[in-house]
Amino acid sequence: MKVGASVKKMCEFCRTVKRRGRVYVLCTANPKHKQRQGISTFAYENIASYVKSERRSEMQGGLGA
Repeated sequence: MKVGASVKKMCEFCRTVKRRGRVYVLCTANPKHKQRQGISTFAYENIASYVKSERRSEMQGGLGA
């Protein structure tokens, strides 16, 4: 499955579906045409946890300022 900022139909059999707030392209003819719009969830979780830990250390005065 391709994950990108934008998704487009690649052939006449591709159809656009919106599920759980995400846009998907599903194809009955060619499974390689499967796409999802949005950022990768694994990368986002790592960034989110890093930002939370940075904010926590700032609130405790952990930056040595």
